[in-house]
Amino acid sequence: MERAIIHFPSGGLTLEGIKDDQPGDCAVLIAHPHSLYGGTMHNDVVKTVAHAYHAVGFATLRFNFRGVEGSEGNYDEGIGEQEDVKGGLEYLLNLGKRDIHLAGYSFGAGVIAMGIEKYDRASRVILISPPVNLMSFDMLKGSDKVDLVIVGEQDSLADAETIRSLLPLWNREARFRMIPETDHFFSGQREALEDSLVNFLKQLGKPNGHHDGNA
Repeated sequence: MERAIIHFPSGGLTLEGIKDDQPGDCAVLIAHPHSLYGGTMHNDVVKTVAHAYHAVGFATLRFNFRGVEGSEGNYDEGIGEQEDVKGGLEYLLNLGKRDIHLAGYSFGAGVIAMGIEKYDRASRVILISPPVNLMSFDMLKGSDKVDLVIVGEQDSLADAETIRSLLPLWNREARFRMIPETDHFFSGQREALEDSLVNFLKQLGKPNGHHDGNA
């Protein structure tokens, strides 16, 4: 496993990230929760998502949005952050990755949703705890990119039943996973979150010739 601190451009800014490389053309770009409330690429849920993807053979890139830790710039209310996601996607494309998932947690899910039309080179979108109680996700109507949504049963920001009702409007083929007895932070259930992601990814087929248990 090659773990490296990397930097990539987003407009005129330079952002920092952590890349765990794997051979082959499969990768995931992971967007963290809200920049103004302590969200960074070191968030425990973000790391859980990265671990799940890496376990099945994906290269992973988690990064800090503009204005967070070593990333240049300032918080931009989710607008400039859409360009940050695009910059990370282009970085992975330049590495030769072609099957690229976008995975966003909380605010990161909202940013990916707001910028969905800019990410035509992404193959799939995975939303974790999209905060439907705080913002509209109408921009996802008819989006065949959204492939999986995971929420906690007791999430007060991403109400599970609201999301269940919205999902057919986003993509009728998208899968929905509700993790029982946990909140927006997947407290006590991060292993269940990881298992849900691993099972979903294995159903898609194993990338890069990897086999079960090869992390």
